[in-house]
Amino acid sequence: MRKYATIALKPGMELGEDVHTHQNELLIPARTVLTEAHIKKMSNYSIMCATIMEPADYATTHFE
Repeated sequence: MRKYATIALKPGMELGEDVHTHQNELLIPARTVLTEAHIKKMSNYSIMCATIMEPADYATTHFE
């Protein structure tokens, strides 16, 4: 997983961790595939960054 600035987020990216407001209320749950509305909502709440899933996060090994 990798952190991205909110302004760099694109629709179709998948959240790797929950996004919370500054009052620690759940805003968007982990594993949500982002839309323009999600990104705008994060901007409206002044969320500066989010953790996004990367291709390696979906890979499995024979140990799993």
